[in-house]
Amino acid sequence: MLGWVYVNFQLGSWMMASDSDESIEAGGESTKQPDVITQSQALMQRGDPAQAVHLLRQAIKTSGEDWRICEALGDAPLTAGRGEEAIGPLMRAIQPGADQGAICVKIVSAFLSRGLIDPAVMWLRRAMAIDPDKHGQMPEMDASDLQAHRRQELQLVVDAWVNADPGNLARRHLALAMMGGVSPAKAEDDYVRKLFNDYAPRFNNSLSKLRYCGPQLVAEAIQACGISRRSDFDVLDVGCGTGLVGEMLKPYAATLVGVDIAENMLNQAEERGFYDELVTSEMNEFMQSRLEQFDLVTAADVLTYTGDLIPFAKAASGALRPGGWLIVICESLSDDLEGKGYSLNTSGRFAHCGEYVRKCLAEQGMTTRVADNKP
Repeated sequence: MLGWVYVNFQLGSWMMASDSDESIEAGGESTKQPDVITQSQALMQRGDPAQAVHLLRQAIKTSGEDWRICEALGDAPLTAGRGEEAIGPLMRAIQPGADQGAICVKIVSAFLSRGLIDPAVMWLRRAMAIDPDKHGQMPEMDASDLQAHRRQELQLVVDAWVNADPGNLARRHLALAMMGGVSPAKAEDDYVRKLFNDYAPRFNNSLSKLRYCGPQLVAEAIQACGISRRSDFDVLDVGCGTGLVGEMLKPYAATLVGVDIAENMLNQAEERGFYDELVTSEMNEFMQSRLEQFDLVTAADVLTYTGDLIPFAKAASGALRPGGWLIVICESLSDDLEGKGYSLNTSGRFAHCGEYVRKCLAEQGMTTRVADNKP
């Protein structure tokens, strides 16, 4: 036996919920995000979308249809995979001051999640019309292209959107997510690198507003596994980002190493002072270069950018010493429509089936001690 693994499955897409700054320009004035949105995002992160939706609906009843609250009310069910519930609130969010093009793209995702091709095409066209520079120019189409359920038409529109800015890695990745079909094995490294290098300046602030609980989940995993604070483990924090998990891991570590693909994130992790070594690298390549060097490896909220977990499982098992521990946190996939064990969601993040994760790790000689499933 090479090691033990603790797997935690949670619902969540904090990146989707927090991808805006604290202040939003509306009509030339800066307006702070309503507290109810911050509270609802925290509930989403904790895996309670129903309570988040209830809170936002109550806010609309008492204070009116603020576009930001309406958008958040659409984001909650969309993140939870209930696109039909997202459509109405998102449509009501299209108001002066809102990023109407971005909201239209969310509506596209909501319709696609229900297999409704025609309205998805219509709303992507609207996004392009609102902001051609951002969402691309509309291709010419004749009347025959407007027939119901023409997926080919949607593909033409999405292709035009991508081709309008061929160097836009985010647009290319989200197009894959919107179109569905066969999920890629992973997000492109260049996309993930740029996403988090750009996101680094506001990353900690965004997660603080969301009451991000990744470190808490890792702490609970360590406790559930019965790992004592021996302070003599060699620990690897995979996808360490700005080092939010580092403070929790430090008491267990004789040495604490962090690896991340985004250098700007590591610059902030260095300021925390918890890590003995920080390395800019793709995670699997790094682990393959450090065979049997770690007693504990953690991967908190990094597998959401990888679908096929076989390369990760091989690399992690190789980096662990015999009897070592691997702790991973994944987003839960309830309906494995592709039969692959993973799927690229319309949020642009991967979700995984519990059985698939355990199978990938078991094939590398690891035994699942505890698996916590949060739907």
